[in-house]
Amino acid sequence: MRSLAALAATAVGGLVAAVSATSTCNQWAPCYRSGYCDSSAMFCMWNLCDPKKSFNSTSCWKPEGCTSQTVNFDKTTDVIPVRKYSGDPNAYPFVSVFEPDNAAVENGTLVLKMPYDAPNKRGFGATVQASHTIHYGTVTARIKTASVATGVVSAFIIRNEQIGDEIDFEWVGKDPSQVQTNYFYHDILNYKNSAFYNIGGDTSAAYHDYTITWTADTITWSVDGKLLRTLQRKDTRDPKTGEYHFPSAEGRVGLSIWDGGNSGSKGTEEWAGGPTPWTPNTVYKMYVDSIKIQCSGNHHVDHVDHVQHLDVDHVYYVHYVQHLDVDHIHHVDHVDHIHHVHYVHYVQHLDVDHHYRAHQQQQLQLEHYRHLQLHDHHQHHPQSLAALATAVGALAAAASATSTCNQWAPCYRSGYCDSSAMFCMWNLCDPKKSFNSTSCWKPEGCASQTVNFAKATDLIPVRKYNGDADTYPFVSIFEPDNAVIEDGAMVLKMKYDAPSKRGFGATVYPSHTIRYGMVTARIKTASVATGVVSAFIIRSDLTGDEIDFEWVGKNPNQVQTNFFYQGKHDSSFKEYFDLKVNTSAAYHDYTIMWTTDSITWVVDGKILRKVTRADTVDKKTRKDRFPSSEGRVGFSIWDGGNAPSEGTQQWAGGPTPWTPSTVYKMFVNSRRQPAPDHHYVQHLNEHLDEHLDEHLDEHLVQAVNHHHRAHHHIHHIHFHIYYDVHHHVHIAYDAHH
Repeated sequence: MRSLAALAATAVGGLVAAVSATSTCNQWAPCYRSGYCDSSAMFCMWNLCDPKKSFNSTSCWKPEGCTSQTVNFDKTTDVIPVRKYSGDPNAYPFVSVFEPDNAAVENGTLVLKMPYDAPNKRGFGATVQASHTIHYGTVTARIKTASVATGVVSAFIIRNEQIGDEIDFEWVGKDPSQVQTNYFYHDILNYKNSAFYNIGGDTSAAYHDYTITWTADTITWSVDGKLLRTLQRKDTRDPKTGEYHFPSAEGRVGLSIWDGGNSGSKGTEEWAGGPTPWTPNTVYKMYVDSIKIQCSGNHHVDHVDHVQHLDVDHVYYVHYVQHLDVDHIHHVDHVDHIHHVHYVHYVQHLDVDHHYRAHQQQQLQLEHYRHLQLHDHHQHHPQSLAALATAVGALAAAASATSTCNQWAPCYRSGYCDSSAMFCMWNLCDPKKSFNSTSCWKPEGCASQTVNFAKATDLIPVRKYNGDADTYPFVSIFEPDNAVIEDGAMVLKMKYDAPSKRGFGATVYPSHTIRYGMVTARIKTASVATGVVSAFIIRSDLTGDEIDFEWVGKNPNQVQTNFFYQGKHDSSFKEYFDLKVNTSAAYHDYTIMWTTDSITWVVDGKILRKVTRADTVDKKTRKDRFPSSEGRVGFSIWDGGNAPSEGTQQWAGGPTPWTPSTVYKMFVNSRRQPAPDHHYVQHLNEHLDEHLDEHLDEHLVQAVNHHHRAHHHIHHIHFHIYYDVHHHVHIAYDAHH
């Protein structure tokens, strides 16, 4: 893969230019690729990510290694979009790397589609890569190609992006009976590396088995068990340098379909057979019935020429990172002799403050990127490159000016567009400004669960979240990821961030949403020093409705209860309570009971505060200011003592004390959230009695007092609510010890 970066917004482009010039990523976008930094799988997956230019030695994901397997594409999870890839290669053997995602499993077959992309007047195809890597072995793909028209190119490859080593089969539509075998060493173009074969049949009409066998000394290409070609390493020696131009770098298996007939390169278009015929409804398809991968344990990484090149900086990216100034476009990144599917990718980095409220701020980096495609098979022309770069820059400027996302970065949030979970998750994504009505992920809804943080999958970084709320109940939304599971507890850490001269904390959201209910969190706060703030909230980012508990380090015995209505707040919305105990020294149960008509804050079974909807009515407007939007439960730790706002600093108790090794910690032992079911408190609707809240409070106190007298420790209480035939409310409870 290659990328062409076109930055059209001058101010933001200047910042990106600085990042690219230093080739150093920061902790919020740690993974470096092709001149830019990001935290997504597209940048952090091994082979795509450059460890020498990333934030630190652990930023890039580790190579997954080879696994012998046969993938029959009989499960939808056999292929997953890269925006949803969690980094688990065993669960998702293949990843589709483009947006829109034109690869899918249909009727037991992987189908790579190429529809017409009208704005670019060409086809937009698909590329799928294996999650596991391979370093020598045998790969057989059962393929029916898309060679049904001139210009349509299908490909089956093994490739290392960083080094530029590649082995492939390719098919072009001008001759459906022909297959091309090819290899690349360090992206050096050599026409003698290609060889063409007629297999005696239409490759688009029936499936054939295409096999690449790769060892440390030979490569063979076979079709339906018949050997077509053999390449010996000894035959690839360059007489001038003494190097063996034999692909030997660990890589990934890939499959792709792309429009060579309308690539913009005359050489590529001629090679592909001429312009690709298009109508608005045309869709070309490549079919893959199965892939069999057999790993070899004989890597022979001791070849001297390969090891030497690994130690040379320019090997990784000098082949394909080029800068070209075109008017106001700051960087044009790589348009040299690439030979299959490429994409145009521009990334804008902007540091902004993410506000939960006026006094709470955390630094969040928003990455804005879009994906297009660029194909250049045998050559590149500066004139066409400049024209393409200008067009892409205009597209970027237009998108920014209208605040409208496109199909490659469909989800809108806080002025920017993206395709990651951080932008597309419901409640974070703005459906009115996103690409279309289906761009934002659907709300996950409430689920009955107790999360004890006993499994590693109970918490996942947002860059790896794939949208599966049932598998991953909590998501850590910041980079670096300072939220972890340790010894059966979720630990939110805050460490000193020297560049910003303040602490960088953690925020965790659940994958499921909630609208009315009872949530109990067992928490040991981080109130061990002035300035340190811990929070437990239910919040809608879209509307600004929020209910919370907050603790500040200046008074470890105190808890603040608070609520917001559409982002607005006044002094009557908050109230402080002295718990007479150090909240950072031991766990306590904090409960928020939220109904259509009231909010109740409870600590260790004792009701602290209750606010009714009627209590929130504004005397001037006569409208209530009661939080009622569906939202998410959240936990966070942040540095209020060194916040930009002086008012926040005073509220937090003054400057937070820091040393380079200081780490403040908030602990969450469990979190309970009953489902929106008629058996439980939160499913209170218009059919229930208007005084139900008072009944519940009475029964809650009764239940707690009874079990305290019996010396029982109550884990949670289920209330059962029903009407009798006379429409009288009946309430019973089950207390679980």
